[in-house]
Amino acid sequence: MGHNNQQPISVLIANDGSEHSQAARQLVCDLPLPASSNISLVSVVSSRKVSNLAYFAVGMEKIENQFHKKGFKVDTDLLVGHPAKTLVDFAEKKKVGLLVIGAGGLRAKFG
Repeated sequence: MGHNNQQPISVLIANDGSEHSQAARQLVCDLPLPASSNISLVSVVSSRKVSNLAYFAVGMEKIENQFHKKGFKVDTDLLVGHPAKTLVDFAEKKKVGLLVIGAGGLRAKFG
């Protein structure tokens, strides 16, 4: 069955700018997802590190364009809160079919 005949799915990708999140994004980009699948690109900053929001905002448009070129609908969100809880709550609210996170993050840099 070709991917054009499948129902679109909703994918949430956690983005923290690390090499691991970049690899996760590339994995999703390479998947044979159905046309018109929706990609939610989300960065979460803890409340005590709100000063890092600008860091996470940099590059989101470039990433968004990468998915647009593949024919996906894309929305981006910068959220403040505990990263794990905020991502899970957001995924449940959006009813995503796939939640993708990198194997490691920027804890050493911003921890």
